[in-house]
Amino acid sequence: MARAFAGIRIIDITHVLAGPFAAYQLALQGADVIKVEHPDDPDQSRGTGSDRALNRTNMGTGFLTQAANKRAITLDLKTPEGAAALAETARSVVTVERDPDRAARARERLAGLANVELLEGDWREELRGRGPFGLFFFDAGPAYDLDAALELLEPGGLLVKDDLTPGRPVEDDPVREIFLRDARLAGLEILTTPLTAAIVAMKRY
Repeated sequence: MARAFAGIRIIDITHVLAGPFAAYQLALQGADVIKVEHPDDPDQSRGTGSDRALNRTNMGTGFLTQAANKRAITLDLKTPEGAAALAETARSVVTVERDPDRAARARERLAGLANVELLEGDWREELRGRGPFGLFFFDAGPAYDLDAALELLEPGGLLVKDDLTPGRPVEDDPVREIFLRDARLAGLEILTTPLTAAIVAMKRY
């Protein structure tokens, strides 16, 4: 019998526990999971576990238990080559940059990728009439723009809010309150590096 996520590719760029463990569960259900790590800053769970000898080789049991059934590569996503390699894994990508300098750098990094469309301007204007999208990176603008973002997201699609400081409570944090407590979303916060976190939320059907 075919497994539930057979034929689906998952790019796992998370660290430590919550994200890697979620991707591991998808791999058990048949997904093709590719673990992506920075060449100079690997997943810190590589050095954790009860076997100190394995920890010293960066293959600690804390890492191995959630890396099973995954393929692995190293990429520096801040380089043009790394950004391009990640973009190539998607069927199509639309990215919007409001700042002209950032748009110029993105255009250089993504040059030659037929599946990527770069737009310059306000995303609310540039994406009007487009979609629905299966994945929406909400990395610009205030949290109260959530309504506009949800209009562009298909039911069951994923909304990602990154560049968060981990460990902060939901209460009195406007971003976390909106993304983790809005009834239209089912979300969780994951650690992306030891010092940064992101919220991944699914739009409810």
